[in-house]
Amino acid sequence: MSSTSQGTKAEVNVTIKKVLAQKLEDSSTHDSKVVFNIGVNIEEVYRRSNSVGLNYAISLETEPLIAKLAIEGVATVNGSPAGVEKMLAQDPATGIPKVLTPIYEEIYSLLFILVGTLDLPYPSPALLKKPHVGVLKSV
Repeated sequence: MSSTSQGTKAEVNVTIKKVLAQKLEDSSTHDSKVVFNIGVNIEEVYRRSNSVGLNYAISLETEPLIAKLAIEGVATVNGSPAGVEKMLAQDPATGIPKVLTPIYEEIYSLLFILVGTLDLPYPSPALLKKPHVGVLKSV
């Protein structure tokens, strides 16, 4: 995904390394009413003038607790120095780093397949737009 604004440009490349999906209650289905709580850990691995490497871990738990999902991987932000910094900055509307949006967009299709296979409720594609996102450790 690319972000362009006032001459700044950055691209985020996402690789998935580890996936965990657990259905904790057999009677739950995709129609079960739940709230998704999301936890995020982003750790900077390296920084160069035009790129930054990040390890990420995103966990989702339902409330009530019927499922746990976790996805870990690596994201690389490439672009102009200003573009890279803009992607690492917090989004004023949500308070989370902007780089988290393209990471979530990339992993969402996998989440969709996992919960569908396990017959669990589907998380929203706009889950990160909610103000209750918990950032455990940000960039």
